[in-house]
Amino acid sequence: MNVAGDPIEPEESLLSAGPPASGTNTWLTRGRAIMFVVLLAVVTGGGMLFLAGEEKSSTPLGAAAVLDGGLARINGIVPVEEDGWTPPDAGESTILDAPASAGAHRVRVVLELTALEPEGIPFDPADYSISGLAAGTSELLLSVPGNQDIRQGSTANTELIFEIPNRAVELALEGPDDLRLSLGLSHHTDG
Repeated sequence: MNVAGDPIEPEESLLSAGPPASGTNTWLTRGRAIMFVVLLAVVTGGGMLFLAGEEKSSTPLGAAAVLDGGLARINGIVPVEEDGWTPPDAGESTILDAPASAGAHRVRVVLELTALEPEGIPFDPADYSISGLAAGTSELLLSVPGNQDIRQGSTANTELIFEIPNRAVELALEGPDDLRLSLGLSHHTDG
């Protein structure tokens, strides 16, 4: 018998105990090892999915979100190819003359900005992009109008043109002040 503080003799050590006396103990040991490997794979895979799939929440389509100086909301998402919209400046239309990339289509996002604070809302279209899980980021192709300062008490509608994938995935318009406005799924095409 080993008293606390006494060194453990080699014959009492688990490492020198030798093979198990029966096949049942060997099967239990292998079973535990297999269970450990499976559990480790599940935890590792789940952690990778969590880190890769972590997505910020976004304001639902049509609802207003707060940003510095006021509110923002999406008033419409229209596939450009379907409505035949053209920009008011003929020079800007050359951007839309070329066809969309394979597996993509263009949308016109109608963004409404309402200035509530005395400083208003400085609008810079370069601050906006569309992103989604497994869809990457779509940069702005065109904005009508361009940069502007929206004064307190005023509302401005801007039209932002993006090229997005045809796949029905959740996308969000991202902007300043961690703004994320959901685009929903109704604008996606079958192409």
